[in-house]
Amino acid sequence: AAAGGVLVGGERNVLIGFCRHCNALHGDDVAGVITRGKGVTVHRTDCPRLLESDPQRHMPVAWDPATVPPPRPIGLEVECEDSPGVLAAMTRAIAATGVNIGSVVLRKLPEGHGVAKLECLVESREQLDRVTSRLQLVPGVLRVVRGTREKKVVKRVLHRTASPVVPPNLMSDA
Repeated sequence: AAAGGVLVGGERNVLIGFCRHCNALHGDDVAGVITRGKGVTVHRTDCPRLLESDPQRHMPVAWDPATVPPPRPIGLEVECEDSPGVLAAMTRAIAATGVNIGSVVLRKLPEGHGVAKLECLVESREQLDRVTSRLQLVPGVLRVVRGTREKKVVKRVLHRTASPVVPPNLMSDA
């Protein structure tokens, strides 16, 4: 079986990894990028990381039709009404598709809305489409978007204190 259900240049058993930004799923259009020391990274064809990469490093990849893809963690962002029972209804809708939820982070928004960031373990694009369709039917759900695992860049400001330089005429002998 191909690693992760992917053929690289038509070959199985090639070292691959999946881009954590776009999280390609079986059924997505994909392309590969040859990396230094990490084999080939599989991207969705619309992934900004793929589009920014050196085209000379691109490699044809395809989903192996002979394998069952392993579940992969996929982020979903669900905007919903902030009302009792909405989260329970969303988790029931996901469970009805046979998908496991890895994590949930909730955040309140103004005007009685909230956002649920869910990480679901999904096997294919088809299964993800079933999950999003079921979620969109839940009363109180306003929007469902496939998320990325883009990490926010947090800039830290380091306050460096230079050693104090005191002009000789201000130094005291005390």
